[in-house]
This record gives sequence, C-alpha cells and structure tokens, in this order.
Amino acid sequence: YYNAARNSLDALAKAESIDDKNSMLHFNGVLGYIYMKQENYKLSADFYRTELQLANEIKDSFLLGHALLDQAELNFTRKNYDCAYNTLDEALFVYNHIDTKKPNNLLNLGERQAYIFNKQALVLYATNRLPEAFNYSNRAIALTDSFACNLYDIAEYYITNGSILNVLNR
Repeated sequence: YYNAARNSLDALAKAESIDDKNSMLHFNGVLGYIYMKQENYKLSADFYRTELQLANEIKDSFLLGHALLDQAELNFTRKNYDCAYNTLDEALFVYNHIDTKKPNNLLNLGERQAYIFNKQALVLYATNRLPEAFNYSNRAIALTDSFACNLYDIAEYYITNGSILNVLNR
C-alpha cells in the first residue's frame, strides 16, 4: 500500500494545484480506502470526509452515493454498525433519486440497490439480527435476476445468504 498511497498523494496534490475537484474527490476516496486497509482509521476518515464534502460541492448524486458507501464501509470496518446501516440507507436514498433516464447516466440502479442490500445484510448479520439480515440478503439476490450485475458481487450475495442461513438453521 505504501507505493499506492505515495502515488495517490502525488496525484491528489496535482489535482489540488489545478483545482480539479473530480480528481480530488477520486484520490481522497482512494486514500481513504488505503488508510482503512492499513487500519489508520483517523486518516481514512479524514480522506473520506473530504471525499464526501467534494461530492456535495460538485452536486453529483452518483459521486455522493459512492462517497456515502465509502463512509459506510469505514463505519462497518470500525464496527460502528448503526452508523454504517444508516449511511447505507442514505446512499440508497441518493441512488433512488437519480434520474436514470438522463443521457450519460452511469448508474445501474438495480446493481447499486443489490450491493447496498447485501451490505445491510452484513451489518444486520454482524449485530445478530439474523431474520432481517436474511431478508436483505434475499432482496439483493432477487435484484440480480432483473439487472446486469457484477458476477463477483453476485457470488458475494450468495455467500452472505448461505452464511446467514447456516446460522439460522443451527
């Protein structure tokens, strides 16, 4: 992660020097992820907070939803489950209000919904709210039948579902 952080810090400095807010947002998100993986949660939170501020400043709902998902992931990693769940709900709200008929829209709403439902299932599973977790997991899987989704995500949804089901059946 050292080289990735160094390269991303250099790229962030360049983006800041030319006031490229989209690139600044991107590299703050990358750095937030790198520091989260290194368990430097304070630095991670600082970069993710800046990512969220920039997404709000840019007024791009797609980027805002992504920044919220990053915040939720950090909260989950830190075992701040209530905050993670609420942030996932907020991201879902943002994504659900994007006009998917606009030209150049990058959002695959069903894919984002399924991803968020699976993350919510994981939060509920971690807090031993198993019937709710199973319900959210099933919702994630059901959406994959209706929309084109990343195959790795679909595999994760089934793994989550199976893990919850195994505990429920004990």
